[in-house]
Amino acid sequence: MLSDEGYAVTLPPDEDGQETEVTFGKRDYERKFFSDETNLSFIRCFLENAKCDPITGEPGKTVMFAVSRKHATKLVTLLNEEATRRWPKEYSAGSTFAVQVTSDIPGAQQMTIDFANYNLNGKSKWPAEAFAITTSAARASA
Repeated sequence: MLSDEGYAVTLPPDEDGQETEVTFGKRDYERKFFSDETNLSFIRCFLENAKCDPITGEPGKTVMFAVSRKHATKLVTLLNEEATRRWPKEYSAGSTFAVQVTSDIPGAQQMTIDFANYNLNGKSKWPAEAFAITTSAARASA
C-alpha cells in the first residue's frame, strides 16, 4: 500500500454483476483503509526498537502522530494493551502508559506543555523509591 502502485482490492460483484477494483494509496491509510494488524505491528516494532530506559526497559517519552483522532485512539489503546502484556506487574489493565493528546481532549494544551517539561502523567507500579521521576508516557496526536 505504501508503494507508488498502492494496494489494489477487487470488490465483490454488485447487483449488476460488475466487479470493481479499488486502489488504496499512502494517503488512504487509516482514512479509507483500516488495518488492525498493521497498527499492532507498528506498535510492537516501536516498542522493540525504541531507545529505552536501561532499568525499566520502557521507551523514553515519545510523540506519535496519527492520521485522525480515531487512529490516535486506536494507537493509544494498542500501546496500553502492549504495555500491560509486556510489563504485567507494572502496568495493569487500564494503564496510563500512553495517553491521547488531540484537540478534543480537555486540557490537551497543558498536557503538551507538561510533556515538554517532563511533567509526565504516566502511572505504573514501578517502585517509586527507585525512581525520581514519573514514568514515560507515549502520546498519540492527530
